[in-house]
Amino acid sequence: MLSPLVISLLVLAQAADASGLLKMMRGEKVTGGTFFGSTDPVTYCAMANAGYDFIWNEMQHGSRDWEAVARMWRTCPHAKA
Repeated sequence: MLSPLVISLLVLAQAADASGLLKMMRGEKVTGGTFFGSTDPVTYCAMANAGYDFIWNEMQHGSRDWEAVARMWRTCPHAKA
């Protein structure tokens, strides 16, 4: 099982703007937000552009599936996080 830190690094590395990953490599603070319980793309886009370095899409403890997450990501393709 991958640790949360490794998963976060993989998520950051896949981002179009890997500034969060670069911050971590320099030992700087990285701030993330957890998107939990909602499937509303507008809410996701607002969070993804609110200044976080990454957004954690919590799926283990909710009822969302990958299609709902993909719909949110497609709605906000140029999000900063």
